[in-house]
Amino acid sequence: MIVAPVLAVLAAFVSSALAAPAGCGAARFQSGMYGPSNQVSVAVTIPAKPGQTVTGTIVDLATCAPFSGSPAIVTVKGGVLDADTDWSDPESAMSGTTVNNANTVSFVAEVPNGSQHLTTDISAAFTGGTLANFNYVFQNVGVMYTLE
Repeated sequence: MIVAPVLAVLAAFVSSALAAPAGCGAARFQSGMYGPSNQVSVAVTIPAKPGQTVTGTIVDLATCAPFSGSPAIVTVKGGVLDADTDWSDPESAMSGTTVNNANTVSFVAEVPNGSQHLTTDISAAFTGGTLANFNYVFQNVGVMYTLE
């Protein structure tokens, strides 16, 4: 089936084409996919350091207001991965927070094994796993975040 490679190429193209910062200072989503579980899933990497609190809100890029349009938000997640993991125990290398049916998430950038090399992201899932919804989210929705 050629769907997965096409989606990967499409996501990479959209990601590179829309990587510029949004006018309101929100970060644009950098990667994503559509279709699985009839959802659009997108993510952006956040430059957090170990121990920092990351707070992110999914926003409308035109207004910088919390996003409340369509497609509707299903989940917002904050995730941290130990970049030095050997993947022998992937669960011990990850931590995160999930918020259902809301547009803000807050979490501390640390993993259980105390690594100092983290990859931190905020991701969101939206209803309706169609190409039109995927394109809409990439063009019109982003993340305002703070690091403390």
